Amino acid sequence: PPDVGWSPFCSKEISVLCVDIGGLSKIGPSKSNGGRFMQINTGLVVVPIERDGERVGDLKFRPTDGAFARRYMAMLSNIDEKQKEFIESAKEIDDDKSTGPCGVPNKDVRAIELMESAADFMCGEIDNVFGAGTSAMAFGGVRSTSAILQFLSGINDYFVAARAAKMAQYAPKR
Repeated sequence: PPDVGWSPFCSKEISVLCVDIGGLSKIGPSKSNGGRFMQINTGLVVVPIERDGERVGDLKFRPTDGAFARRYMAMLSNIDEKQKEFIESAKEIDDDKSTGPCGVPNKDVRAIELMESAADFMCGEIDNVFGAGTSAMAFGGVRSTSAILQFLSGINDYFVAARAAKMAQYAPKR
């Protein structure tokens, strides 16, 4: 166990948290800022968002925050579960041989509706994790699963790197 503030009441899974909290007893007043204010680094990451060559805003999040991590992981799980439903619907749509007005195959119309439904679902999940309006800022109202997957892939890189760096602080030195 770590020797800074470690408690035998902490399980192995939350020992990182106990080290963080237990380390408070070793912290004294900081002289670096002359006592005027306290500086706290919450791990905020600011990612500029560029859509189609135009800067449209900044995405701000804290990948090392437990509440954020929980929402992020829940989003990925929710999207994975919903994807199974979308795949089943797509198979059903593929079997549709009927046509609508002007001879347009109904399966084409239904496929577009399914894609829009998937995009709406994922945008809702993104807004739940990153805050209302995030998907509108990032995608500009475009309902593109391709754009959404680009967003999720990009965010995942930040999330994985930040979480790995945080955990590395507590890894045993070899």
